[in-house]
Amino acid sequence: MKSTTVAQQSGDTNVTQKVKRTICVPSFLTKYTYQSEFIWYFIGVIIRIIWSLIYPQQGYIHPDEFFQGPEVVFDDIFQTNLTRTHEFNPIAPLRSVAILYLLYGLPVSILSWLSSLLHWSSIPFHLKLIFPRATILSLSLCSDILFYRLIKNFYPNFKSKQYGIIMNYYGIAHILVVFFTRTLSNSFEAFLFLALIYLITVNVSSLLTIIMNTSEHKTIVLNRHLILTSSLIGCICSLGIFNRPTFPAFAIVPLI
Repeated sequence: MKSTTVAQQSGDTNVTQKVKRTICVPSFLTKYTYQSEFIWYFIGVIIRIIWSLIYPQQGYIHPDEFFQGPEVVFDDIFQTNLTRTHEFNPIAPLRSVAILYLLYGLPVSILSWLSSLLHWSSIPFHLKLIFPRATILSLSLCSDILFYRLIKNFYPNFKSKQYGIIMNYYGIAHILVVFFTRTLSNSFEAFLFLALIYLITVNVSSLLTIIMNTSEHKTIVLNRHLILTSSLIGCICSLGIFNRPTFPAFAIVPLI
């Protein structure tokens, strides 16, 4: 009888552990991956992924989306001998291709490697479209994180529902869904501007902490943090100016 009881108890324990595991997994996913307050934001993210990678938009908002973007990198890597715009004329260029290579150099190089590996006679147009746009999609998701952290910094006492309302409006905004699925220089400019605002906010917060804090050790740590963030701010301003000459007009406001 005792052995039977012990076996039943061990069986019940195993069942209980299995039930707990099945309960814990959905609760973990609900807590860290999906929240009902952010439902429209997640829908916006799905739309961006579909429009960028799965069913990409084949038209263009402005010809510069191709002429002043990935087309220049494609011309260099695949030696297509395209007629370039006057900004990137090899004889007397007005703009540097460094930013274009920073954005599209890796995805286009991967596409070139795949074409040689798989012996493609011609690369499918669909792949030429989605590989550069994958970079912009990644930047858009990074912009989401920066925007959310900015809200948390400015409004630390908001409830989850209030954060959700803001992110929902942000996630389904026309500018985000349309422009952040295109290879426009404006999209990279928007990402740099968000990063600039965030770093300046962190810098100001660190400065206030140094002023109000008397701990010498913490002050040294914050000073190192300030040097790092200030260096990043300088890099962002440099990238922004080389990307678009209009960037200083936007950057001057948070810098002041």
